[in-house]
Amino acid sequence: MKVIVLGAGIVGVTSAYQLAKSGHEVTVVDQDYVFNWVRDGAITAIEIALAGLLPVPGGVLPSLVD
Repeated sequence: MKVIVLGAGIVGVTSAYQLAKSGHEVTVVDQDYVFNWVRDGAITAIEIALAGLLPVPGGVLPSLVD
């Protein structure tokens, strides 16, 4: 199923990730340019992972390690 998620906040990104993980084709649309890949109105689960927004089992979010 094709799904559009409005908003790239934590709820939108988490929802998009879970939907994509379940096999849905997900597009996230956001009005702000918070992340450079949102400029074209689309985001994939891989891009979410590369941004360090996914938790590491038994650890901290990669984006928090600096």
